[in-house]
Parts: sequence; C-alpha cells; structure tokens
Amino acid sequence: MITELTEEQEAQLSVYRDSGLAIGNCTEPANFEIADTAMKDLYDFSENKMDKDFKIYHVDSPLSAQKLINELMGTEGKFYPTHFYGYGQHESYWIKNFQYYTEILKIKIEDKAERGLDIMKRLCENSGVHYMFDTCAIICDRPEIIALDDNNVKHCEDGPCIRYKDGLEVYAIHDHVVPELVIMHPELITTDMIQKEENAETSRIMIERYGLENYLLDTEAKVLDADELNLEGSALRTLVEDKKGNRWLIGSDGSTKRTYNMSVPNDVTTCKEAHEAISGFDESRLIAEA
Repeated sequence: MITELTEEQEAQLSVYRDSGLAIGNCTEPANFEIADTAMKDLYDFSENKMDKDFKIYHVDSPLSAQKLINELMGTEGKFYPTHFYGYGQHESYWIKNFQYYTEILKIKIEDKAERGLDIMKRLCENSGVHYMFDTCAIICDRPEIIALDDNNVKHCEDGPCIRYKDGLEVYAIHDHVVPELVIMHPELITTDMIQKEENAETSRIMIERYGLENYLLDTEAKVLDADELNLEGSALRTLVEDKKGNRWLIGSDGSTKRTYNMSVPNDVTTCKEAHEAISGFDESRLIAEA
C-alpha cells in the first residue's frame, strides 16, 4: 500500500496533468490510421466480432456524425437508434490518471486491463469523439479551434471557443454556452431579448455584453437602497432592481474610482446585505476599503 509519495513522484503529478490537458486541448488533425487500428482492437477486446461488411467512417465533427447516424439508421434495418460512444481526446483526464499509477507508482494491473488502457490511450491520443455500432464505427476529427480561459474551461469573447472543420461552432463565456449572437453581434441584443431569456446565466451574460449601465437606464431600473460605509477609501454604493427583479450592487473602487456592477441575490434589500452576500462575511469586520 502506498501511503506517501516521493518528491519525484509528486513532481510527476503536474507532468501527467499537463500532458492530459495538452491531449484534451489538441487541435491537430486526427491520425485516423492509428485510430482505426485502435478501434478494431477495441472491438476485438470487447469480443464484438466485426462482420465482413464492417466499416469505419471518418467525419469532421459530432454534428457530421449525427447526420451520418440519421442517414444510416434508415438503411434496411442494419443500424440501431442506440449506440456506444467515447470521447476520444477528451478522455485524457482519466487515462493519464491510470498511466500515472502504472508508470510512476508502478501499480500492477491485470493484463486485460492493461491492454484495454493501451487501446483507449491510442484512441485518446489520435482522435476526437467516436461512436460504435454492430455494423460500423464513426470516428470524428479533432476541433480546429479550442479556446479556454485561465481556468481551462471553454471561453472566448470575440469568436467561437470550439470550431470544427465542417463549420460546427460552440460559443461560451467561462464555460457557459451562449447563442452565437451574444458573442458575435452584441449590438443586436435588446432588452426584450434579455428579459425573455429563461436561463439566468445566459441572461446575465447578455446584460454584461449589452452594458449594464445601458440596460438599467433602458429598463427604467429603480433604486432600492443607497449608502456608504464611511470608511477610509469607501464611496457611495447603490442597490438597484430592473423590471424582471434582477438586482445589482453598484459601487466604485476607492483608489481607482472605477465603477463596478455586481450581480447579487434577488432577495437582498439593502446594500449591506448585497455586499455581505458577495463577500461572504459581515461588514463589521471591515476597517477600510482599498
């Protein structure tokens, strides 16, 4: 039993983590030759025998795969509406984890498990998402664009955060997927669109892209409370609410004089409650504001 790691073993944790991230975020074209061999080995490993007509298809994206699936499902009953699938490069997180155990910690696993790990490793390192059926398999290419923020989640403020060769695109702000218009044409966002949006986070992002100050003016937002902390560096702050019931604490930085608009829970009624909801501690503990 391993109870502690050596310094060298600890150092390798970040190496394997970074290696896994590099695979998961790779935008190089898939190596279909290696992926095809790995896929055939996977069928053999699972004791799923391929018939003589078995075929492996290569497509540009999961959308292209779905279109092909829909087409094949209607051909003489050879296809089925249910299928198995794998995430290809996006399975690197667990594959690198097991590799660390076996290669660095020298943990012995059964021969069959080791063979299965090798197969999944080859698929992971050489392809995108894949789908498996009785009569065929479909292997997707990798995306040609993957954009992330500092927390390694999908994010791009001026274009798609994920794009495939066939034109499939995903738009997201800090991992929250939004419509293309929100990113590419924020000037077309209207207050009516914002207020009709049912997803709270999408609505918040739309307001951010629209401009909170403009939104509050255009929706005739009302002031619920206003005060100041009377501490060194503090300034006037205001709690406002729009017609939909969303509330913000508007305050300024005492040193830079910049104004900040902070979304707060809809049940707060004072600036103090709003500030404590954001900060997580009682204002009585404050002695100054920077």
